[in-house]
Amino acid sequence: MTRPRPLAERIHRNRQTIARKLERIGFDVHLIDGNPMFNLIVTGKTDEGEIYTVRVRVIVLSEVITLDELEAQAAAYPETLQVASSVADVLGWYGIGEA
Repeated sequence: MTRPRPLAERIHRNRQTIARKLERIGFDVHLIDGNPMFNLIVTGKTDEGEIYTVRVRVIVLSEVITLDELEAQAAAYPETLQVASSVADVLGWYGIGEA
């Protein structure tokens, strides 16, 4: 039986995957280590052509914390902090579908 990877490792791998995919489609992405609120800074254009920078907290859903709890944290910073578990989550904030 395969043991699941530790949560921190799954989050780290998910963050790297999201960053690589966003960079491939033209976003500027900076990985941030050690910040408890966010771990990516993403700059890109919306569907309307406006440039925005957003802080992203990359997650993996687990028994430890729920998506509802993380969205409640993000609600405190609605313009600058996004909770994401996939590239589609980030692209949705910019108003574009996944490439």
